[in-house]
Amino acid sequence: MNVCATGAARTGRSVVTFAVAVAAASSGIAGIGGQVTIASEQTFRGRSISAGRSAIGLDLAYDDGGGPYAGTQVEGVLDGDATPHFLSARGYAGFARRIGLDLTVDAGLTHTRFSHYSGFGRETDYSELFAGLANKRSSARISISPNWLGRGNVTAYGEITHLIPLSDRWNATLHGGLLLWLSDNLPQTAPRLRYDIRIGLSRRLGRAQLEAGWVVGGPRMDRYRGDEHGHHILTIAASLPF
Repeated sequence: MNVCATGAARTGRSVVTFAVAVAAASSGIAGIGGQVTIASEQTFRGRSISAGRSAIGLDLAYDDGGGPYAGTQVEGVLDGDATPHFLSARGYAGFARRIGLDLTVDAGLTHTRFSHYSGFGRETDYSELFAGLANKRSSARISISPNWLGRGNVTAYGEITHLIPLSDRWNATLHGGLLLWLSDNLPQTAPRLRYDIRIGLSRRLGRAQLEAGWVVGGPRMDRYRGDEHGHHILTIAASLPF
């Protein structure tokens, strides 16, 4: 069981998670799992959701082995002191079913809330319905939000993720996503179509995993804490399941 069952919906902590999690959801293994992650910077669909700061996250997930799954993710941002400040929280539930020897269909819903410590600079939230297909190494998913960032705007987000095993301990991951603004009331500062790309390299160290990632988002530059920042973000993260 993979504890980051909504990784593709989030695509910040690890781009591997959707393909692995959906395969696990149909494997017949039931249980509760968790994971702790610390990252040099937390990204969300091509932008720095931790506003350039380090972040720590806790994941808890349940999979009954027959298809249904649910979980929650909570993150804190490290803002120059030893005490994390609340960054975001996410709850999700879904259903995965194998429809072939190496293909699984997945659908569900998720709700996410960000604090004013996030790169958005304010408290905001959104809900999404999602559906996707996955095999052992690749996944594709579409997510529809009726209230993107709490403002009643409708968006669609499509994404593709691919896992490339390099050895017993090393993996590379490729991820691409497109966010399409479907509502007519498009803000002047927001592009109707936004893309994000992520390339990751991970290595297992016992039960732990280290991952380095290169994230690109556009077409406009990321903006947080009163300044504009580049399109490119480099991240390093370490995670430990329990």
